[in-house]
Amino acid sequence: MNLDFLKRITGGLFLLTTEFNGIKNGCIINNCMEVSTNPSCISISVMKNSYTNELIEKCKKFAISILNKDVSSEMVKKFELFSGRKNDKFQNISTVMDKNNVPYVTKNVSTVISANVISKFDLGTHTLFIAQVIDINDINNSKPITYDEYQKNVVLKEKNKASSQHIIGWKCRRCGYVHIGEILPNNFICPLCGRGKDDFDPIFKEEIEN
Repeated sequence: MNLDFLKRITGGLFLLTTEFNGIKNGCIINNCMEVSTNPSCISISVMKNSYTNELIEKCKKFAISILNKDVSSEMVKKFELFSGRKNDKFQNISTVMDKNNVPYVTKNVSTVISANVISKFDLGTHTLFIAQVIDINDINNSKPITYDEYQKNVVLKEKNKASSQHIIGWKCRRCGYVHIGEILPNNFICPLCGRGKDDFDPIFKEEIEN
């Protein structure tokens, strides 16, 4: 079974944020959908070993920022490549608090959805959260970026930079697994989610040092 064909299922690009006892964190996800209109509910899927998942399990609340076409790779990487257990992902980033006291960003964001978790399901590598929407903030009238557009217009440009920067590892954008090493074999398969090389982004030494 070739799991690469599942990449044809495309969605959006979202910044998921949460807060528990003064600790805030966030990560990038590519899935969020409306699953009920009355009451208004959405679903998200989050890597179980992520710090964001751990905090949502405890506080049962989150905010989803729908990213637009102007989003920068630097902002996405800050929330995607680094762990909130050791890094303050919100450093030097302007945020606003929602009704649940959850921080969210407004730059390069179309809409922000705040929600409370009402149920969850263990899906193996991920947790599926079902949450009731409590507030929606229309930040601006910008058009959201799709996951496919992000891969073609942003990620591809980043990969082209590889020739001029020092790669120290590769991170699976599907599950977050990190492969240490400059070279990722063409036949490499992610040991966590089974994805291939095309689903890995390079981690540059220059970015870690900065």
